[in-house]
Amino acid sequence: MNNQEGFTNIVLIIAIVAIVAVSGYFVFIKKSEPIVQQPTQTSETSNLKTYNDSKYNFEIKYPQNWGVDKYTEGYNDEGPYVLVFTTSRTKVERYPFISIRENWSVNKEIDRINNYDLPTEVKSTKDINIGSIQAKQIIYSTDIGLDFEKTIIIQNQTVFMFDSYPNDSDLNKVLLTFKFTN
Repeated sequence: MNNQEGFTNIVLIIAIVAIVAVSGYFVFIKKSEPIVQQPTQTSETSNLKTYNDSKYNFEIKYPQNWGVDKYTEGYNDEGPYVLVFTTSRTKVERYPFISIRENWSVNKEIDRINNYDLPTEVKSTKDINIGSIQAKQIIYSTDIGLDFEKTIIIQNQTVFMFDSYPNDSDLNKVLLTFKFTN
């Protein structure tokens, strides 16, 4: 029986050494091989349409289920050039939108807000960044209790104004895709 126990111990030791060797191979050899992962798109960035503007040299991405109406001769006193995004939630109101004014400034826009037909009040202004672009955010309210948000980017005396309701998460996602193309 001693020979059989000795033989069993040898087989057991060889099996353990083989398991350790195979495990070591997978841990040390396979670990050094680079793992190539395919880039994945999140639902927030996939399926976006792109609006390119060659006159003002900018690009912005927006969801597939949004539309864009372009007004080059003004829209509701918002400026000579306005892009209105149409969404499922904005069948009546025309928000959000982008208006562009040349030779304009933040102070001129604040004065314009304060002189709307409806009594309005600028509640706050603050400097923000949209990616690497510096911008100014203005929150203002009307006497009927509605608050609005205007985000302003200035590029070479041209003002790009993004209008919506405060904390509009959809517009905030769209704003993050805004970039100048020149």
